[in-house]
Amino acid sequence: MTSVVQDIQHIRSLRKDIRDIQLPVDIVKLIESIHTYTKKGIDVDGWKKVNSRNAPNRPSAAAARPSEGKQMTPFMSRSSAPSEGYREFGKNSNSHTSPSHSVFNHRTKSSGFGNRNYHHDSPISIPLTGSTTGSPASMGYSVGSAVAFASASSASASASAASASVGSAASTGSAGSVHTPHHPSEYIRMGSLANKYVSKFKKSADVDDIILNTILLGKLNKFSEQNYNEVKEFITHIIDSGQTDMIKCFMKLVFEKAASEEIFCPLYAKLLGQLSIRYPILLTEMANLYSQYMEVFEEVSEDAITNYDEVCKQNLKKKYRRGYSQFLAELIKHDVIIMDEFMKTVIKILTQVECNRARKESLKLNEEYADCMMKIMKAIRYEPKDIDHPYMDSENEKIPEIRIMLKRDVMERIAPLSVRNVEYEGISNKTRFTFLDIYESIQQF
Repeated sequence: MTSVVQDIQHIRSLRKDIRDIQLPVDIVKLIESIHTYTKKGIDVDGWKKVNSRNAPNRPSAAAARPSEGKQMTPFMSRSSAPSEGYREFGKNSNSHTSPSHSVFNHRTKSSGFGNRNYHHDSPISIPLTGSTTGSPASMGYSVGSAVAFASASSASASASAASASVGSAASTGSAGSVHTPHHPSEYIRMGSLANKYVSKFKKSADVDDIILNTILLGKLNKFSEQNYNEVKEFITHIIDSGQTDMIKCFMKLVFEKAASEEIFCPLYAKLLGQLSIRYPILLTEMANLYSQYMEVFEEVSEDAITNYDEVCKQNLKKKYRRGYSQFLAELIKHDVIIMDEFMKTVIKILTQVECNRARKESLKLNEEYADCMMKIMKAIRYEPKDIDHPYMDSENEKIPEIRIMLKRDVMERIAPLSVRNVEYEGISNKTRFTFLDIYESIQQF
């Protein structure tokens, strides 16, 4: 085993051999002959003396190339012409033969850049016509961003100042043309400017509907007995404008608010009753909404519905059953709907209970229908002169007629539902007692 000292001496000897290379004698003579010939300027086997870039005797590029009448700039002293050696090297290589730039020390663009071909010609002006904008793929890079930028600047008035400043920097001076950048980064920059100054809010018919719904809903959310006249005057101005869509929107919102807020049903019914006297068009819209809301009392089997959105829609309608029942009774008191339509609603509710009374899985459904019937009975129980009913400000002759019709057509059908029966598995004790109260109320009419 060698010692550490011997290893160190061996390493030092290797380093000395590397510094003082021992070349063969014939190679040393060949190198000396080449040096001799190059000093004399003699071309030997392709070896030729070439002036160095920093040689003191080499003429500058600015002196070698005339200015040709161009105005001198601080960058005119930099030479973009290749040297003689560069031309010789270019002839024997596959490099690009376009002029090099002094910033890269006159290196060819193919050396180190994977033969990338970036043209530095003059900018190209592309007319904004169907042929150019329709086929951007033929230009090497996509010009979609530039075309979109030009169209956005001409279409948007709010972005005219910004697009004019960018357009003046990108245009070539000819009208109706757009400067086509050579590098992808320029497209990214111009595309970002186009997206920056294009409005994200598009003009559409839905905008007015959203604004209208917001204003009307804001008024109805604050609707009470204290601001009744104020809201009524506001609605009057809307109806006077003669816009059918606004009237439909108002009626739909009133129905939804009254059905979801049962405590305000009498107040909403009073508002519609007074407005319908002055504007008969409301009665037509009321009839259309009535036919639509009649579907909430029709029970549809969820097994037959395959669309999930339709199931959610049906469940939302079911939530309004109780409030809508009371609202219908309040409307009949203010002479907004006719008696026949009102009686159709009562008969439909009663028919649904009779169809589901033997089904044990319909216990909750029958309880809900019984509550709907009770709300209707409570609404028509009040006399027009009762002081306990603050929203009843006029006498309605339809109420006595409705009570007579209920005694004649409804009371006999309610009687079996108010008695305990083992066959009626879908009738709970709550449902039975509710129908018993309804039966007794009709008897007192």
